[in-house]
This record gives sequence, structure tokens and C-alpha cells, in this order.
Amino acid sequence: MDERISELLGMVRDEVEACEGILAQERRKTLALARRRAEELLECAKSGEERLARLHGLESGRSRLCGELGRELRIPEGELTLARLAESLAVRGADAETVRELRATAAALGDAVRRMGLASARNRRLMERMRQHADGMLAVLAGASGAYQPNGMFEAAVAVPPTFSQNA
Repeated sequence: MDERISELLGMVRDEVEACEGILAQERRKTLALARRRAEELLECAKSGEERLARLHGLESGRSRLCGELGRELRIPEGELTLARLAESLAVRGADAETVRELRATAAALGDAVRRMGLASARNRRLMERMRQHADGMLAVLAGASGAYQPNGMFEAAVAVPPTFSQNA
């Protein structure tokens, strides 16, 4: 089991590293969005897909190995987490340093995933604002009437059809 625990620790470290790479990619994407550089955005998208594919492969391997260890330690599948695995190993008298390291890497992975989610959400909001701005500019160019709002977005006035006939 010690060999598989070492393998699991290596997988989790690799996942943390992959998440950090994705986080750095999200930061580059933020800068490309802010600078409105389409070429950089395309590069970020391509690189991001490759990084995500690598992360998914790592997740699959970790999930498989955790499942094996969980079954061996009799941890119900619905309760299987890295923290629960570390707890079960500690109860069974595993090396304290190994248990501490598993807990620390599990916490680092959770933190990296959380930060990736925040960066991704920030970029989605930025892209949405850019889309709204582009929609407003297109509306102005198309001759729509309306006004810019305090948030800097153009809000087109809704065209109301006349309620009377000009031929009457």
C-alpha cells in the first residue's frame, strides 16, 4: 500500500502543478482580454485546452487509485475524499509524515481548484462585459436610439410602434 500512497501523492502534486499552470493561463487570458488582443486569446484557448486535457487525465488516474485504496480501506464510495483517505490511513497507523503530506497536498489541490474557479469566473464576467459593449457599439452603428448607462454600457431604447395611424 505504501507504494500506491507514494504514487497517489505524486499524482496529486502533478494535479496541483497542472492547476497552477491553468491558473497562470487564466491570468494571461485576463491580460489578453483587457488588452483586446485576439491572437493572444486564441493562443490562450489552444494552450488552455491542452492543459485541461492533461488535468483530466491526472484526475482520472487519481480517481482510479483512490477508488482502489478506498475499497482496500473499506471507505464507502460516497465518502471517499483525499482527506478521508488520510484520516483512515492515520487510524491504521500509517507513517505520520505520509499522512501529513497527503493532507497538505489535498489542501493545496483544493485551494488551486478554488483559485482556478475564481479566475475563470472573472474572465467570464470580463468577456460578458466586452460582449455587451460590442452589442452596444453595433446598435449605435445600426442607428438604434438609446443612451449610455452609468456602467458604460449602451442600452438601446425599445422601439414602440405607434398606436395610431398616420393615414387617419
